[in-house]
Formats: sequence, C-alpha cells, structure tokens
Amino acid sequence: PENRNPYLFIFFVAYSLNNYAAIYAPSFKTAVTVNNKKYWHYNQLGLLDDVFKCYYYFLDWYGSREVGDLLIQFIRMQSFRLGIEPLKLGRLLRQRNLLIKEAKHIKGFASKVTALLLKEYVLKWKVFFSNDKR
Repeated sequence: PENRNPYLFIFFVAYSLNNYAAIYAPSFKTAVTVNNKKYWHYNQLGLLDDVFKCYYYFLDWYGSREVGDLLIQFIRMQSFRLGIEPLKLGRLLRQRNLLIKEAKHIKGFASKVTALLLKEYVLKWKVFFSNDKR
C-alpha cells in the first residue's frame, strides 16, 4: 500500500527492461489526447514523490545506492516540475527537505539531491542575469 501510485507503467517498463531484451527508441513518443481532464493536481514536488515509489520495488535487486542514483537521474530529467526560480531559495529548500524525507531510506540521497538542486538553482540564476536588461 505505501508504494501505490499512478505511475505503475514506470515499474512495468523498468521490470521488463531488467528481465528481457529491449530496444530503446526515444524518438517514438506517446500521444496524449488534449481533451482529457485530470482529476488530480501537482503537489509541491510536481508528483516526483509518487514516481519515486516505482523505483522502491528495485531496492532488493539493485541496492540503495543504485536506486538513489536512478532517482537523482530522474529528478535531473524532470527538474522542470519543481519550478526552480531565482529569488525563491526558500521554496527550493522546502522542496529539498520534502524530497529527502520521501527518500530517507536511500543511502547518500540527501547530499546528491542537495548538490543537484543547487546546480539547477545556479543555472537559473545565470539565465536570469544574462537576460537582465537593466
């Protein structure tokens, strides 16, 4: 029950890739109809915490560090969900704390997520100042 979430396809894809031969074809995208209405909303973490639950199934196979690295890679690819903005460091720190709390059983996760979020924040600052027209 603690691992229930709306992203079970991540588990099924990862499980299949782990156990069977597969072809990676990123140029083929899933079409989503525009008339669908969602019955949920994004939380402070952009639902990253729900996606994390799909990875927890693999703790026994790969171990805590490897799963932690996969989570960090996923956050890097989906960092736009966090809405990182210059001048909003307090919000970023709250998100960091929530991410760490969600993955508290993953070894080394806290330091890796902190480094990743700081890097993303600095990159946003660089863009912000390069576009500043003052």
